[in-house]
Amino acid sequence: MKQVKKRLRSEHMILESARQLIAEKGCEKTTFAELMKATGLSKGAIYHYVTGKDDLMAKLLQNLTLEKNEQLFYQLSAGEKTLLNPADVLARQLKAIEDPDQIIGKIFVYLVSRSEHQTAKDAMDEFYESLFQFAVLWIRSGQQNGTIPRNTDPYKAAELFMLILDGFRLRTRLYHSDFFLGSTDLEGVIKRLFGHETALFPFE
Repeated sequence: MKQVKKRLRSEHMILESARQLIAEKGCEKTTFAELMKATGLSKGAIYHYVTGKDDLMAKLLQNLTLEKNEQLFYQLSAGEKTLLNPADVLARQLKAIEDPDQIIGKIFVYLVSRSEHQTAKDAMDEFYESLFQFAVLWIRSGQQNGTIPRNTDPYKAAELFMLILDGFRLRTRLYHSDFFLGSTDLEGVIKRLFGHETALFPFE
């Protein structure tokens, strides 16, 4: 039991220290040397929990995504009505993406740049699947609540959500320009798409 607690404590310390380093320096400049200094652990001890930098980023992304989804699941189970409206959920996601200091966005771009490596590729696939399944959940909640037509295909609608979300995330992270279309504008588009009486993607 003590070994398990020690392992969990060390893993938590590694991930939290990595999160802080990424916030301060970015993914590229976050090194194992910096992580050793921040945690007080040896390189060998850190490698006991992660196999390399890609694995570290993958585990941190998984941890942050799980943390975020659990918060939203809790709000949904608590009956927060705004979460039953897909436009409101998407707006929250988009507004968060617009934050230049968002850690998830920084890791996302780093892993995209490393997508030819299997660890990074697997992490991106898992990240997509997690967000996709959550999107399906809130779309179905919207259908039960009457804010989305019941004959809308939740899987196709969720894919549309992911296309908008990932496209917006990449544009925000990769390009530095004065954009005319922001999260508030896209919220209006989504409300029109999902709030229409006719199903966006009717079952065939």
